[in-house]
Parts: sequence; C-alpha cells; structure tokens
Amino acid sequence: MTAGGVTILWGVFLFLGGCGSAEVETLLWGHDMERRVEGKGVLVPPGIFMMGSPETEPGRYPPEQTHEVKLTRGFVILATEVTQGLYEEVTGGNPSKFSECGANCPVEEVSFVDAVRFCNRLSEREGLPSAYGIRGQRVTWNVDSLGYRLPSEAEWEYAARAGNKGRYPSGGPPEAVAWYQKNARGKTHPVGTLRGNGWGLFDTSGNVREWVWDFPGYFGTEYAIDPTGPTKGAERMTRGGSWSADDSRVRNAYRKPAPPSQKTPHVGFRVVRTVERVVEDAAE
Repeated sequence: MTAGGVTILWGVFLFLGGCGSAEVETLLWGHDMERRVEGKGVLVPPGIFMMGSPETEPGRYPPEQTHEVKLTRGFVILATEVTQGLYEEVTGGNPSKFSECGANCPVEEVSFVDAVRFCNRLSEREGLPSAYGIRGQRVTWNVDSLGYRLPSEAEWEYAARAGNKGRYPSGGPPEAVAWYQKNARGKTHPVGTLRGNGWGLFDTSGNVREWVWDFPGYFGTEYAIDPTGPTKGAERMTRGGSWSADDSRVRNAYRKPAPPSQKTPHVGFRVVRTVERVVEDAAE
C-alpha cells in the first residue's frame, strides 16, 4: 500500500498489553529515501509502556519519574537520524560542523525551528499537508496532520526502548549501540553503523541528541494517554545522547532541554509520520 509517498508494507502487528513490546516492520520510506540505508523507517503500532527511569537506575536525573503511558496512534519513525545528505537534498544547505564526516552522517547545528521547517518542506515535496504552522520562533502543531513531524517525547522513548526496560537499547553495553564519549573520538559517525535496538532503530543513544516536540517539564506519576508535554515553555526537549555524552547521558530515559533557537554540533533530529491505521491486538 502506498500513501502520500510512503510505501507501507502492511502486516499483522502484535501488541502485548502493558509491556511495551510489539512486532514491527521495516519499510522503505519515500521514493528518494529508498536509495539510502537511512531511508528505512520503522512502523510502530500503538502500545503501552513505562516511561522514565526507576529511582534505582544508575545515572538517573530527577525529571525522569516512572509512569505508564498509552500511545493510541501508530507512527512511522525514521530508523536513523536525518543525515547531512538528506537535509541538503530537501533544504539546499548543510549547516553541520562535521561536514567532512560525509553525507551519511547526522546533520547537526540545526535548531528546533530548522527541524520543523525541514519537516514541512519534506511534506510539501511529497504532496502531504504540513504538520506545523511557523511564525518566527512560534510553532503550532496540527496533531491530526499526516505530514512529517518531530516525535513527541513519549513516542521517541517508546520507539527507542522497543520494549526494553533497561538503561540502554537492547540491554547495552553503551559502546555497542552508541557513539559517545568513550568511542566517538570527539566527532559524529555515519548513521546505522552500530547495533540497532530491537525494532531496528539506530543511534538513539548516541551520535547526536534529537529534537522532539515537547516543552520541558517534570513527568507526573499518573497514567497518561498520548502525552505531548506542557502547553508552553521557553525551551524544547532533546532526547538521546551525543558523541560527547558520558554513560549517564546515553540512557533510554535521558532528557535535556535546550532553547529552540540553539544550534550546536551535539543536536540533530529524526522525523516521524502518523499512520492512518495499524492492526492492534483484539484485547487492546
């Protein structure tokens, strides 16, 4: 099935209620993206998972309270961070500090506003409605749009964990899944070159941190359905670790706020699209 430039290979998706585990399918995403390894997306079904980290987790920060989250809509998430090559193809420029790393390395030196503009341009290119309204630094999100967008913080962690309740994707150790302080040698690296998580996502723990939609805030402890964070704030959240992060900052639950205008070689992004339907478990 093809919808809006995204070739979706529909299958049966099994949701195991309460544990955040699901069968997912890797697919080719868009005509241009098919040519590159980073052009693969992961179709993630709705599900329930425990977001945040337990108080006993080494390296834990206070704003990571554990709470149960239910996501009611499936989404496709890019298996890797947006690369310099893809960013330049869509926008005509490459702002990255580590441009010598090559087209298959993550784009960085992009602000939150740069990232949402990229999403709208990609949607326009594929004939999809824009997910965002942008006026200067002010951004609004049409949550019903099927255009490209940044993940919510909950969507990002759900996809990054892939059912794993531990500190790192696939249970770690971090050097197996993340380009970070101990192995990155002070720079970014081509995407998808270390082990992926259980759902086929790469670099969620390292290479560059990733912009997500949410304003910063402490997690509550109550059950949440499709949370999108506070309704206002001066900063936006980033998730995942970067090439300069230590062990505590490449954990699945790690969160870091940043000004939406900030451009740094530590931060990039990946994109998602809401899908129109997935097959959920009959008991859900």
